[in-house]
Amino acid sequence: MDYQPFLTAFAVFAGVYMFFFLIRVFADMYLVGIALACAFAAFSIEGFNFYPEYREVLTELGMLNYLGLSLPPQPDTGAVLVICFFIVVAGVALCLPVLPFSATYRYMLGVERLTSEEETKIRRWVQEEIERREEEKQDQEEAI
Repeated sequence: MDYQPFLTAFAVFAGVYMFFFLIRVFADMYLVGIALACAFAAFSIEGFNFYPEYREVLTELGMLNYLGLSLPPQPDTGAVLVICFFIVVAGVALCLPVLPFSATYRYMLGVERLTSEEETKIRRWVQEEIERREEEKQDQEEAI
């Protein structure tokens, strides 16, 4: 079988592109998974009566003492809101490392959006630079 450099190069290009595409897809799936897990954790405070477990975890971690808070033995609105706050903080902390890879987050920030004016401007800059490089190349050839 003949060695086909073009096919090899294309396969490498496609592999690298697919790798980063999958990273972006899995980053978004991870963010959705964390959001769902946090929603389930908030629902389970009273829905599955996990309030004592959450109260114990926050007490053992020392977060309540650090903030000068205490949770009553039975859940009330304030206690549930405090636990929900910690669930949100934990969810955000877990999501931070993958945000740069998330396609949704990048879209929200406008990383990949260009207006037609911006695209035209960038194309003009690139064309000017190409012309400038060609002129420098011709000047160097004439000097030789």
